Amino acid sequence: GSVNPATVRPHCHCHCHWCHMSKHLTRDLEHLQRNILAMAGAVEESVYRSTQALLTRDAALAREVIAGDAAIDARENEVQEDCLKILALH
Repeated sequence: GSVNPATVRPHCHCHCHWCHMSKHLTRDLEHLQRNILAMAGAVEESVYRSTQALLTRDAALAREVIAGDAAIDARENEVQEDCLKILALH
């Protein structure tokens, strides 16, 4: 496997291409992870609220859940774009 210079030399201050790319990859992966966790949290809340709407036959709550789906879809698109960017750049 490949060696991650950030783990071999965590305090490396050189300006080599390898370390520079590793820093950018780490930053991009951390951003991706934050977006995935935010999306997962939104989905978890949506599933909970939709279950509550179904169990209580609350049509207004169901409509709220449906209205919030666009934000989750947008986050999913952002995650997919981040993945494509990471694949293209690294």
